[in-house]
Amino acid sequence: MLIKILAGAYGHRPDQGKSYIEKKDKNSEPFEVSDAEAARLIGLGIAEKACVNIAKEPDKAAEPISRDSEGDGLEQLTIQQLRKMAKDLGLPADGGKAVLADKIRNASKISKNQEENQEESDDLTDAKTDVSDGEVPPVLQAAEPEV
Repeated sequence: MLIKILAGAYGHRPDQGKSYIEKKDKNSEPFEVSDAEAARLIGLGIAEKACVNIAKEPDKAAEPISRDSEGDGLEQLTIQQLRKMAKDLGLPADGGKAVLADKIRNASKISKNQEENQEESDDLTDAKTDVSDGEVPPVLQAAEPEV
């Protein structure tokens, strides 16, 4: 099992047939040990299971929005119309036409993502509070202290 040292130092013997021992600490790369030894080190809290070579997909929210691919028509509006839209959205109305259009696109994209996330969480909340008999569960409170 691959592990990574979190605290302290560990004497790792890479080749069991030889007496050479490598010092491993929190700055060392993950290394391979037996499953029993990994469980012992993880149980002591000085190591964690290492996950390597996981391909991470790029974050689409962090990518800049290209003006040409959006068919929203913001580029055709006048600077005054863009400033009014930015103020209505609570955004600063400074910058050129392209900057204002980008700000408005980003704000609308963020609000759309928040609405989708809210709908998903509402669905989960409704599923958790569904009561088959139609009764509302009682409200439980702490008892009054006895004197």
